[in-house]
Amino acid sequence: MLERIGSKGSSTATKSHITMPSKRVRRKQESGHFSGDLAWRDAVEHAFRSMLDHWETRKLTPPSFRVIALSKRGNAVEAELRFLRNQKYCCYNAPCAMHVWDSRWWQGLRTALAESTSRQPPPFRLRLFVVVEAGSKLEANPPVGFVTAKQRFTFTERFNEIDSKVL
Repeated sequence: MLERIGSKGSSTATKSHITMPSKRVRRKQESGHFSGDLAWRDAVEHAFRSMLDHWETRKLTPPSFRVIALSKRGNAVEAELRFLRNQKYCCYNAPCAMHVWDSRWWQGLRTALAESTSRQPPPFRLRLFVVVEAGSKLEANPPVGFVTAKQRFTFTERFNEIDSKVL
């Protein structure tokens, strides 16, 4: 049998060295230069969205983009790239929508970011949650036309700015 040691209302230890909190533990709020800064989140989201504009030249819809989370330093971004129902896309490949393999794309992102803020974070890391809704249309082969996604599917991709190359 375990015997409690300690005062009532605090974390208590037992003789078997197990710690059992007597109250619900509150999670510590994130703190840091960028955390909780909605202006920074908005600037990052706007910069990423502005890098999706090449879709208009092909009369295709750019996927929707939103920032889900940012790291304390402001450089690790978790975001969602969503391909919507009844919209036309060339493919569901995230690097096609966002040229993350090209360092010039990342430089363009930093330029777009500089238009709305003076902060420059360390090299970005991007974790992208891709959501393809049922009914979104994929241009499988231009002469054939568009193929419609029969069901919703998701996948995750990760990209690092420092891994990009100049092509």
